[in-house]
Amino acid sequence: MKGKEHLPPKLLLQLLALLKRIHENHYKIPEIESKYKRVLAGYKGEISLDYYLSLLPQKDFIILHDIRLKMGSHYFQIDTLILHSCYILVLEVKNISGEIYIDSKYNQMIRTKDGQTDVFPDPILQANKQAGELKKWLEENKLPPIPIEFLVVFTNSKTLIKNTSNDQDVYRRLIRNTKLTGRIFHYCRKYSDEVFSKKVLIKLSKKIIKHHQPHNQDILSLFGLTEDDIQTGVYCSVCKKFSVERVSGSWRCKLCKHSDKYAHIEALTDYALLYKPTISNGEMRKFLNINSINTASKLLKKMKFTSTGSTKNRKYEIPILPSKIF
Repeated sequence: MKGKEHLPPKLLLQLLALLKRIHENHYKIPEIESKYKRVLAGYKGEISLDYYLSLLPQKDFIILHDIRLKMGSHYFQIDTLILHSCYILVLEVKNISGEIYIDSKYNQMIRTKDGQTDVFPDPILQANKQAGELKKWLEENKLPPIPIEFLVVFTNSKTLIKNTSNDQDVYRRLIRNTKLTGRIFHYCRKYSDEVFSKKVLIKLSKKIIKHHQPHNQDILSLFGLTEDDIQTGVYCSVCKKFSVERVSGSWRCKLCKHSDKYAHIEALTDYALLYKPTISNGEMRKFLNINSINTASKLLKKMKFTSTGSTKNRKYEIPILPSKIF
């Protein structure tokens, strides 16, 4: 059964746009690159599970990726949610290399790599909390009780996992990706009583997707940046420079002469990711370095963006289309 498509998280797209548009040699670039690598590693880890999840009978499971739901005054996020008529499975996905030790006594994960030791929150505790929040959310939405299981899945084959305390909960809840399908079928045998019909299961998945609220991170504030730190203009996909100008109804690079009629679409997507999802004619001219009001109006008209407001104060909604990182 169809679920929620596995697309790159918005934060990853924002970091890419920021790395492209921040002024060259800016002192914040290493910090942004570090954040980008961490978010990308997490996304790659989740993507690597797709093969194992594809082995499941599609008629029996609905798989939802990157779900964020509101519970009371706060939100909770689930990497991958697997819906079955008899149970629900919450997956917390980790793509971490090095030597890992889960210290359940102090609720921490200790990673040692290249002689350096880092401490992270206990992922089993995280997954358990997500499962508990989901249970409350289902209750609030008047759904019958259903067994909810949770697992932490490590996707990096180079991860050395240690459990010197012989904590049985670690053995039960922490697995490698190669064991995932086997564990899912184990739960199918464990929970054989149907709670939701296929019809109700589909309704539940649609309800979750409807209530999903992506996190709208102010990416500039996250790194203490302002508009002055961002390069405006249209980007040349060949030169990798903001050296493009509007010439005879198209965009042409002043350096390599590469021409692209639709280069402004990528620039507007950058604007939506870095600033806000709406733009006015004046804001567009400033960001794309266009002088003519009529030229900006024609471009906006051709893109057929949804708009609100009067002619003078009109705002256009910029859609962020699904894209692939690799």
